[in-house]
Amino acid sequence: MRNRKTCKEAWDMIRHVVPALLIAFVLVSFSTVSAMAQTETGQITGTVTDPNGAVVTGAQVTVKSESTQAERSTTTGGSGAYIVARLLPGIYAITVEAPGFAKTVKRAQLTVGATVTVDFTLEVGTSVVEVVEIVGGGGVTVNTETQTIGQVIDSRKIVDLPTLTRNPYALVVIAGNVSEADPTLRGAGVAINGQRASSTAILLDGATNSDEFTATPGQAIPLDAVQEFSVLTNNFTAEFGRASGGVVNLVTKSGTNEFHGTGYWFGRYSRLASNSFENNANGIDKPVFTRNQFGYSVGGPAWKEKVYFFQSTEWTRVRSGSTRIVVVPTQQFLNAAAPATRSFFSAFGTLKPGLNSLNTITRQDLINANADPCTAGSLCDMTLTPTFPIFNRVSYNVPNNAGAGDPQNTYSLVGRVDWNISDKTTFYGRYALEDQAFLQGSNADSPYQGFDTGATTFNNNFLVSLTHTWSPRLVTQSKFVFNRLNQEQPLGEFGNTPTLFFRSSQTRFLGNLAALPGYLPFNPGTGIPFGGPQNFAQGYQDVSYITGAHQFRMGGSYVYIRDNRTFGAYANPSATLGANIAQAFDNFLRGELRSFQSAIDPQGKFPCRNPAAPDPTCIVTLPVGQPSFSRSNRYHEFGFYIQDSWRVRPNFTLNLGIRWEYYGVQHNEDPNLDSNYYDAGLGNIFQAIRNGDVATVPNSPINGLWKKDWNNFAPRIGFAWDLFGDGKTSLRGGYGIGYERNFGNVTFNVIQNPPSYAVISIIAGADVPTIPISTDISGPLAGTTGTKALPPVSLRNVDSNIVNAYAHLWSLSLERELFKNVTIAFDYSGSKGVNLYSLEDPNRVGSGHVFLGDPCSDLNGDGQPDTGNPNACRGRLRQTQYTNLNRRSGKGFSNHNAFNFRVTGNNFGGSGLTFSFNYTMGHTIDNISSTFSESFNNFNLGLLDPFNPRLDKGDADFDLRHRVSISGI
Repeated sequence: MRNRKTCKEAWDMIRHVVPALLIAFVLVSFSTVSAMAQTETGQITGTVTDPNGAVVTGAQVTVKSESTQAERSTTTGGSGAYIVARLLPGIYAITVEAPGFAKTVKRAQLTVGATVTVDFTLEVGTSVVEVVEIVGGGGVTVNTETQTIGQVIDSRKIVDLPTLTRNPYALVVIAGNVSEADPTLRGAGVAINGQRASSTAILLDGATNSDEFTATPGQAIPLDAVQEFSVLTNNFTAEFGRASGGVVNLVTKSGTNEFHGTGYWFGRYSRLASNSFENNANGIDKPVFTRNQFGYSVGGPAWKEKVYFFQSTEWTRVRSGSTRIVVVPTQQFLNAAAPATRSFFSAFGTLKPGLNSLNTITRQDLINANADPCTAGSLCDMTLTPTFPIFNRVSYNVPNNAGAGDPQNTYSLVGRVDWNISDKTTFYGRYALEDQAFLQGSNADSPYQGFDTGATTFNNNFLVSLTHTWSPRLVTQSKFVFNRLNQEQPLGEFGNTPTLFFRSSQTRFLGNLAALPGYLPFNPGTGIPFGGPQNFAQGYQDVSYITGAHQFRMGGSYVYIRDNRTFGAYANPSATLGANIAQAFDNFLRGELRSFQSAIDPQGKFPCRNPAAPDPTCIVTLPVGQPSFSRSNRYHEFGFYIQDSWRVRPNFTLNLGIRWEYYGVQHNEDPNLDSNYYDAGLGNIFQAIRNGDVATVPNSPINGLWKKDWNNFAPRIGFAWDLFGDGKTSLRGGYGIGYERNFGNVTFNVIQNPPSYAVISIIAGADVPTIPISTDISGPLAGTTGTKALPPVSLRNVDSNIVNAYAHLWSLSLERELFKNVTIAFDYSGSKGVNLYSLEDPNRVGSGHVFLGDPCSDLNGDGQPDTGNPNACRGRLRQTQYTNLNRRSGKGFSNHNAFNFRVTGNNFGGSGLTFSFNYTMGHTIDNISSTFSESFNNFNLGLLDPFNPRLDKGDADFDLRHRVSISGI
């Protein structure tokens, strides 16, 4: 059923998107700015001279792939220079012929997205001169063409360097100017050039391969299917967009003229591992795990010198687990509780079979640990005697990552076909699939039956590319990409149910977690179900044109994203017993709650402006149901660029480029389900917040969730100077701007706003007299008849004036060939992040008093405001209807400066040794290192003061002053 629905939705999307892409292709093809340079290919360039150093014009240059025999030809221009663009990575034979000169052949290795310079000095005569040495062997060559700083990880390194899970992205850490200390694990798992990990573009065969909801890699690729990949850390040229940090560009293998293949089996087993020091110190046995990874790859000719195929499949099987020890209420404790508590446990509190009972915890045990849960004279104190058995301490096995990855059954595959249609036209198509099933209990676990959950992933990625040489000066590439990422985190045996908690945070007794019935009993506020297919379609039409000393690259792309997402935020209400343990125990015995937080359907209503006098616009009819937890958000996005690589002199190239991008505003299929908080247009910022309001998009002042940002112009300027004209020493530098797309998880949460959705947080004694423990997900708003006023709710808000984040990028690099196939480089890199995505709450308790001078309350009854009592000065900027205003804004900033010394070598001294060394000394400063403040060092969610963002300025979470990376095979 899942696959049938998946295919139908995918076909429905393609049916609607393909016509739009075709129209975009036509428009782009006939526009002045007509194409976007491909990013998975590279080019070979050089100059042809005679023995006296004079340039040779009109020489015939033929470039032939040694693996597929595909040929491309051109002639040298008036300056003796030639360029052959749009070449896939591989080894090429370059042949130069000119009347009166000997035919000369050289070989060069071209890496992903690179430019290799191969110069020729022709000899007079009719013989054939062939140079056996490979220029740029193993990707080790001095860059004399562009300002870009980066590193290539070739196929030998990918296969031979150890990776714990055979994930090729794990090798990104080889590069310099990166930091593994970013706590978010977004992007490729590292922060690049002082920007957040989410600022990295992940490409597969030159096309986007990102989960746009989480800003993580979209499609997993078997290691044996990867030809190579590049890590661009600074000053990438104008064809690269959708990133302000770095670019990781992975290229898949293609078939060749000869059959070849691999077969493998990798294992990781706990029997071969040692226990951790911490486990040994605490007497904990070594975790048990087994990981098996096996697969194959095969490639070759389907039609010699015309059609080639490549296919690789990998299976992963992980069995891993650990013992979780928790405490659960005893039957005696339940028997002493009120009927409401017993009814809740009767419905949801059946312990699952196979639990191991370890011991019983009495009140005296807690007293002995200075953790008496009862206050003197309380219901708890009168009910629970010192010998009363309160908890059973139980253990059960949890499938989790005990050293070999999450327990799973997974397979992934890649298939590719390359077709040399003619000497002027080439085509390739590639399909990738990933299917994962994570075991029950790996996503959420509980000692109670029915609440264990797993997760699934079913991803598809499809690409076709057509390259045509119209003339030696003009080359075009057309490309279409479609990927569909579908991750699901479903519920267990029960539907949505309340989860009972002692407190609003994790609670432990004698060091063990306390577990009560419901989903995710150790993580209050976490939401399932979650997931749904994200459809991503992207079209390119690319052109390269050479005239004189100029090589123009012009281009454009159109992106359509349809994110069909379900996110059950507070679909399983948080039913909290107390603000502290003593209150929680009393309420457990009474059958009452301290607070109840849940998502409800507000029936098109907004919270009451005056709770004391509710009107029909804020009154809901009972029973209150749950809202829709699903949205179908769409995005239309464009990007255009033009770049001129101008060879001012034979040894000096000036790169002048500019890029423009538009990132679409999130909009739902039904605009009436989109709502946001819009500040008023008058007064200062504090008055604007106070007088703002929530509106659906059709009724909003800007007819969208936020304003469109059309001003994303990004210059890319740089130079490359071959200092001595021999290709062995270069000085390169440049400046550019990179824009960053916000990721969907930041903005999706506006789903939680009324009038289609409301997260209510009701506190007993403040909002209602009492809240009984109930099995009903509507809690205090349950009932069969009657009406109730909608209480104040918290909001998820995107600043309606938010603009796209960007970074200034600059660099200077000196590179030198030290020995044959050994280069050293001294790189300086810098960046300045501007308008980085941030989180804040401008409507905090007390903000009205501080910023607008609201009077304090009279709590002591003397007729005067109690200005000295902080509890009396709690008025917010927005005083009615809404509490927290969780705003997504752009008040982040960063500064980064780094020096990197690198040495790379291939087949050093003929020994076969290939190595890479990077030493980075840098410093990164910012005021917020990730939108959601994921670091454990952040004790506040977002900015401390939204009106003074510089208050948070300090070392970035991922700041590393010194870093060394060494690899060798």
